[in-house]
Amino acid sequence: MKKNTQYEIVFHNGQSAQTLIPGKPNTFKAKAGEHYRILKRQGNKDQLLDNVIAKRIDADAIDLLLDLAGHTGQQRMNLFGKRAAPVQATYLGYPGSTGVPNMDWVLGDAVVTPEGSDGLYSERIARLSGTVFCFSPEVDYPYPRFTDTVAQRPLTFGSFNNVPKLTPRTLALWAQILHATPDSRLLLKAPSFSDNGAVRLFGERLKKLGVDLARVEFRGPSGLSDMMAEYADVDIALDPVPYNGGTTSLQAMWMGVPVVTQRGHNFVSRMGASFMTAAGLPEGVAQDDAGYVRVALHMAQDRNALLALKRGLREQQQGRPAWDVVAHTRAMEEAFEQMVGTSDAGLGNYRTPTH
Repeated sequence: MKKNTQYEIVFHNGQSAQTLIPGKPNTFKAKAGEHYRILKRQGNKDQLLDNVIAKRIDADAIDLLLDLAGHTGQQRMNLFGKRAAPVQATYLGYPGSTGVPNMDWVLGDAVVTPEGSDGLYSERIARLSGTVFCFSPEVDYPYPRFTDTVAQRPLTFGSFNNVPKLTPRTLALWAQILHATPDSRLLLKAPSFSDNGAVRLFGERLKKLGVDLARVEFRGPSGLSDMMAEYADVDIALDPVPYNGGTTSLQAMWMGVPVVTQRGHNFVSRMGASFMTAAGLPEGVAQDDAGYVRVALHMAQDRNALLALKRGLREQQQGRPAWDVVAHTRAMEEAFEQMVGTSDAGLGNYRTPTH
């Protein structure tokens, strides 16, 4: 709701009880204060919780309801399908169209949702300037000290993405890159690699592609701060295809690791291209599989240039609009206003102005 040119934001948490960890501070709740609603199921059916949430949304007189889950765990697509607010939009949690009736808008940008892609979406598209996702961590993750010795160590490619993204096509591309850089290594980190069976399975897949497993390191999960620090061990991040990294790629870049990516044909296959373009590094974006290998080899061939890039990568991002949380917030506010306005008028897509 908007009052006196200000926005009143209400958070509705309809997650199951097991997702709320006793004794763990809820930062979101602490900041939102009285505007944070925890809505609990009444009875045994999930549908009953939808009814509880819908009544609360109506009581709060919400003008625009923003979904942050899409078709992921603990989502409320049934609620949106029945329409719980005059205007409904989806953002952040699901990189693509929901296909859900009454979902009016999806937030994107000029790369993940380019002009001409509207037919791929059941929603209307609100294109934000910069990149659709703004990365501005509240925690101060210390930037690695990239000393001269980094350029002299064995070149290490890496991926911290979940294993479902490590498709046969992705592994084949990575094997080609390793074959073309004989002294390089590959560091793979994912929660699944705490399991010996997963390590054995992916090791076998890489071995069948001719990769010497002595050059591959598997790491399991760790705490977030420790995980961020581990990016110091990676020289170049390799984006999986066709399902790109999202937060994982932004974390890598924040910790000084450039990403080799490929511009695909839909939202989820263009996230890496969006991030690298917004960071002023379009040369890290390939257009096809052969180009993906070429980009990786080009980035790897000049270790001193790579070191200079790594040393200044966070500062470079901080100077770009896509990492400016205030500018991103203003752009989203403009988009929300336009969503409400154009929905009332029955108009089409919206693009936030470039400031």
